[in-house]
Amino acid sequence: MKNSTIKQKLKGIPAGIVGIPTSFLGRYREFDSSLNEVLLPPNSQKLFAMGCDIGFNFNELVTKMMENPEMRWLWILGDDHDFPKNLFYKLYERNVDIIVPLCLRKSDHAPVLNCGVEGGFVPHPDRWEVLRGKSGIMEWTGTVGNAGMLIRRNVFEAMDPPWFRQGQLDLRYSSSDLFFCWYAQQSGFKVYIDLDNVIGHIEHVSQRPRRDKDGNWFADICYAGHWDED
Repeated sequence: MKNSTIKQKLKGIPAGIVGIPTSFLGRYREFDSSLNEVLLPPNSQKLFAMGCDIGFNFNELVTKMMENPEMRWLWILGDDHDFPKNLFYKLYERNVDIIVPLCLRKSDHAPVLNCGVEGGFVPHPDRWEVLRGKSGIMEWTGTVGNAGMLIRRNVFEAMDPPWFRQGQLDLRYSSSDLFFCWYAQQSGFKVYIDLDNVIGHIEHVSQRPRRDKDGNWFADICYAGHWDED
């Protein structure tokens, strides 16, 4: 669909809030560029919640949205993501209460798909396999991250604040995004993953020339600052 057509269709969609939880220093200009270019319904707002407490930032964004009855959705975006300008529209047209674009984890470059309470909320052991051959939107009964997650207002209206709570699933981790998924599911909502629309996850890497065992050079993409010393 052409962007001009999407712009016309966006006029019929209610306004909402693009919420960016972030620290006081931004990370990636690619995110800024994506945020600047994204197509949104008229009168929508872009709000930053700045601070070191990520769970508090999430809840602040929800609170701001709830204070204005004209705001009908919250779209959560971290400042280490990039995305196409039509991503909001693509997610909204799915017409479900909670949907998130497919995203990869930085640590292992696998989908951000976690188990639910029965599996201890840890990364799903077969997260590539469960997606094999699938497209469209897929209900996920476990938990997921909230990068690019679009949440309708009625979800928050049905849940008691705070909507994001830290340390509830494991005292060692915040996991406020995973807790939100579980809490929403317990409140009667379904969480969907959009397999046709994805979001990029930017990380700080070092490109290093290396030789394989046969002496052939190749580009090795590594985490910046980490070296395997001989």
